[in-house]
Amino acid sequence: MDEIVTDVDLAQDAFRQCMLTVDEEIRRHIAEATRLGVAATPTLFVGELGDTRGTVRLRRRINGAASFETVKAAVEDVGRAKS
Repeated sequence: MDEIVTDVDLAQDAFRQCMLTVDEEIRRHIAEATRLGVAATPTLFVGELGDTRGTVRLRRRINGAASFETVKAAVEDVGRAKS
């Protein structure tokens, strides 16, 4: 990587600091995904608003690519449960 940075005339210290920042942000995203049970890409969460602060109560999680019918059924199930 250092060779590429030098070849394109980037400020090496600034580039390294940027990469460390991005690395830490990626680690935080991975930790949050793990906490939420994300096991595939994409993952779709279906829920309902919990309060006025914008929190969401998770009702369904769909890991991986899903058909329209699967997503529609999950949304309808959550809607029925709320009623």
